[in-house]
Amino acid sequence: MNSAAAAKSKGTIVYSIGYTLSGMGGSSNRCQAQSPSGPDESPSISAFQALQQIASNSTTFFNQPAVASLNSIFSQVAAQITGPRLIPDSTQ
Repeated sequence: MNSAAAAKSKGTIVYSIGYTLSGMGGSSNRCQAQSPSGPDESPSISAFQALQQIASNSTTFFNQPAVASLNSIFSQVAAQITGPRLIPDSTQ
């Protein structure tokens, strides 16, 4: 989450796509520290909340999109990341 926040603060658009974010068997899919058997992240956060917060905004977060729409989603992302950009002179 920290890396995504840092990237977003510098103007990078961050996308996230999630599946089975509600967890197996209807339980909440919690983010755990360091390993699947490790303690919950602190503060506690679900996988859904994590991916939602990682994305730049609601239009770059895709929750369980239909398989048939993945090509469209990836085409949309490709169009946005391959478009022309102005790079400030101060970054050279």
